[in-house]
Amino acid sequence: LAEWLKTGSYQKLFYDILLDDNCPFDKKTIRSLLHGQTKGRNNSERLFLLVLFELWRLKHAVSI
Repeated sequence: LAEWLKTGSYQKLFYDILLDDNCPFDKKTIRSLLHGQTKGRNNSERLFLLVLFELWRLKHAVSI
């Protein structure tokens, strides 16, 4: 997972979901996690869970 998020389509997918204007997460924090991932930090599990939560939230029309 960590390797997938360094470049490519999964990285773009995570950026698109987590930095969308309708995503409720703090953009500064998300950008920091994403940037850290490309620099070798292992934020992949955190990012994966955030993406899963956001996809679940959208599918079930949950607002927070």
